[in-house]
Amino acid sequence: MFETNNFNLKALYQVYKTPEILKVPSQKWKDYDLGKETSLTTYEKWMHHKYLHTFQVLKEGAIIINKEPLLKNTPDIIKKEWMDALLMHDYGRAFEVSPNKENYNFSFCHGITGAQKALELGETSLNILIPVLVHDQMDNAFIDLSDTELEKIEKFAKQPQSKKDAVYKIRELYQKTTSQEKEWIKLGIGLVRDADTLSNLREYKRMLKFLEKSPKATISPTVYKEILAGDYVKVEYVKTWPDKCCMYLSWAYHFNYPSTFKEVFHAHILENFCEDIFNKIKPYNTEEDLLKLRQEINFILKHIENFDAQKKFIVPVMPEISVKREEITNFIQSYLFQNKV
Repeated sequence: MFETNNFNLKALYQVYKTPEILKVPSQKWKDYDLGKETSLTTYEKWMHHKYLHTFQVLKEGAIIINKEPLLKNTPDIIKKEWMDALLMHDYGRAFEVSPNKENYNFSFCHGITGAQKALELGETSLNILIPVLVHDQMDNAFIDLSDTELEKIEKFAKQPQSKKDAVYKIRELYQKTTSQEKEWIKLGIGLVRDADTLSNLREYKRMLKFLEKSPKATISPTVYKEILAGDYVKVEYVKTWPDKCCMYLSWAYHFNYPSTFKEVFHAHILENFCEDIFNKIKPYNTEEDLLKLRQEINFILKHIENFDAQKKFIVPVMPEISVKREEITNFIQSYLFQNKV
């Protein structure tokens, strides 16, 4: 039985309460996780993925909080709000999908939708609202620009007025905060983005089930240029599975905390991801093409790893705190207990 005093968690539960999603995994879910054919709908698969992703992001965020001194030494009430933001970061996704649709439009900003819905629930904490609002943005423009400048952003200008109003309200609240409160918000933005990205990179095998790209062993010239420049690889440039691979790899340039950047290389997350791509496209390509691709990917991986030396992280590089698994478990359990979950 799910019981909580936290209205954010109640709202989250309403999204994932479908019996097919929350019940003890049946044989068809086990078959699905093993990559076998099942009768599951696209909606069920997507919601299953987002449900698992949400709690993986909570775990990743808890580890980052306990590793980074500036985060760990923040007041407990702020850390609790950050944990709420971690769980709520993809809340807006739930309003993009419907059991009655097999094709979904993910083009608009689910961060805006999530923040709008959280406002409608009565949420007022900017340590929750702002990280949710901007976690899917490449910069913090929604917070730092004037209203006039904001309207010039095409992605924002196309939003319905109700979503624009939500952003304006959040920014109005932000402008009234102290410098210390702004710093906590900034740290929270970096935390949610890092936890989300790291979780997505760890979950690539589940995410690859949604891929429908060419298996040709080719990195498109524009994609290659963007990733070597340290830029995000844009979705519209992705034509092949290696392109998609590069799009995921490009996220590593934009980690906000040193411990997150180190983790992807320490745990060989990027290397394992690339190797899995090679195995999947191998039957469709020549040995010569695969060798060329492997050389290109290895060069990109080294380029990303060396990028750490010139990276300006959101916080000063400080000696990270060594944490044990039981400390993270206790931290998460304490959060859940406080919320009576």
